[in-house]
Amino acid sequence: MYSLFRAMPTCGVLIDNEANIIEANLAAAIFLGFNSEEEMQAHNAFDFVIDLKKAKMLLKKVLLENGFRDIKLLLRSKNGSIICVIMYACFIPRQKQKILLQFFEYDKNAFLFQSKWADMFLCDVQQLQSHLNTEGRSILKRIIKKYKQSKEIEFVRSRTLNKVIDQDIKAVSATYPTLSSSEVNISALLCLNLTTQEISVVLNQTVNAVRVTLHRILTKLNLSSRDELIECISECISDYTTLNS
Repeated sequence: MYSLFRAMPTCGVLIDNEANIIEANLAAAIFLGFNSEEEMQAHNAFDFVIDLKKAKMLLKKVLLENGFRDIKLLLRSKNGSIICVIMYACFIPRQKQKILLQFFEYDKNAFLFQSKWADMFLCDVQQLQSHLNTEGRSILKRIIKKYKQSKEIEFVRSRTLNKVIDQDIKAVSATYPTLSSSEVNISALLCLNLTTQEISVVLNQTVNAVRVTLHRILTKLNLSSRDELIECISECISDYTTLNS
């Protein structure tokens, strides 16, 4: 089991029920900016999570429900870069004091990589069909349909926060020069589909401060809702990127 864990190409971290890191594979160490797996063992998994409240809630979910899947989280690497990931978690069979966290960067390329593994799984499953009775074949057909549908999912954003934010800030600043730097930052972050709570954590502001700034932006741009603002800012970022590409 441990040799498979170390060799898997996606990031893997073993933690205890208090989120202390027991072991990490090389993919996770490199992804989070460490030189080796051993360096990570002195840390707690919460050290890398931006929204600590959400992380503690997810750990509780694992302890109560044995795991979770497809959860979007913002992580901060050793060098301070903020990265958006998709995370899975589960108890290791017969070792319930250990929890496996598996995660990968939230972008289209990572999703396509996962799809290749889904393709391999489907190929193996389809080979089983001829050896099953009618009921078994019916169950397998439903499984195949489910996995084929999952491959059609598209991530709303394909870039990570640390790669996109500078470019988006330039776009918003150039298009709306009347906005302050704080207003520009919040406008750009809204287009990453972050909640008010997540924005407050990223910018180290209170939730109420973010709400007040958001209201001020709507007033300045003569908009009536958050959705209108997101649409407006997304369009300006798209136009700016096209003109400067």
